[in-house]
Amino acid sequence: MSMVWLRVVKRPRLLDPRHFLQYCFRTEEQVQQARKILREIAASGEIPDSEWRRFLVSSPGLYTKVMKALRELGLVEKREGRFALSKEFSVSLRRFADYWEEVYESVKRGERVEF
Repeated sequence: MSMVWLRVVKRPRLLDPRHFLQYCFRTEEQVQQARKILREIAASGEIPDSEWRRFLVSSPGLYTKVMKALRELGLVEKREGRFALSKEFSVSLRRFADYWEEVYESVKRGERVEF
């Protein structure tokens, strides 16, 4: 199972999906591309990878970069040549929350924690 890497940056607190995507992507153009991909997949359930052009906002390069990031984050997966939303992101967040809870409790007990 792959590990999801999160980049933590100072941003406004999470208010809606658009704000969440601003945590994940550097530019507004990337956020718009991610929104388009996620909207299209959510509306259809699954989309054949052969229909990748329907995701385009501006360029194939932008699409490729953002789709790769969405897959690495565990928000989108590709199964049998079809793109679908994935639960991997939420599963990884739960695992990380459990880990952080253990770190917190260890520190409270006075145990040494390495970062």
